[in-house]
Amino acid sequence: MTVAAADILSDIHGELTHGQRRPGLEQSSTANLRVAVSHLRRQWSDSPPVRCHKRYKLNARLSIAHGYEQAMSILTDDDIEGISMGGGLWRITDLSRGGVGAFIPGGARVPLPVSGDLVAFCPEEGTRWHLGVVRRVKASSNGIEVGIATLSASPGAGQVEDGRSVRELCFCDPVRCGEAVRLVGPVGALGDNAPLFVMADGSFRKLRPLARALRGQNFDLRVYQVM
Repeated sequence: MTVAAADILSDIHGELTHGQRRPGLEQSSTANLRVAVSHLRRQWSDSPPVRCHKRYKLNARLSIAHGYEQAMSILTDDDIEGISMGGGLWRITDLSRGGVGAFIPGGARVPLPVSGDLVAFCPEEGTRWHLGVVRRVKASSNGIEVGIATLSASPGAGQVEDGRSVRELCFCDPVRCGEAVRLVGPVGALGDNAPLFVMADGSFRKLRPLARALRGQNFDLRVYQVM
């Protein structure tokens, strides 16, 4: 039954990609519908995702800043302390190698992330910000639960050149010759198939795009090979 539903969701996703919405969905955001349909399609396919890392229960404060601009402002400011950003409103509920589960009580007056959002997050008393993507958001009478998949435990901002201009992007991985590096940028910034260039270890390295950019709620992610 779920596989048949996944097939229908694939059709709906294709329609949404071409700007078409079925009756009853006209009032909903096309971007949000695509995220929701993609999530359900993965869950109901004949090969649904399985948990790769064991979860550990935890109760600690968590600072969260969501959106590409907020995340980048944190990564480029060495003076920002993690716990001052969140004010202790968010709490970690569980922790794994792949990400964190977090909770905020109902009525808290803070901007809330949505599924697909890029977030920077820092555990209580932590000194390093992590970068992640919100994979689930669940509302209840008690508050809001979010699940965050970790993109990088040590992200950093860096400058790249494309032959025309210099841009600042987020690096999820260290720049090492012959290896892959994931770059995160604002929506539309990584769609060009031209190579990028970055200064690393005292010399310029060429970054060759390996695949198409992946589009999130407010960011693009692309993998490059360091030449």
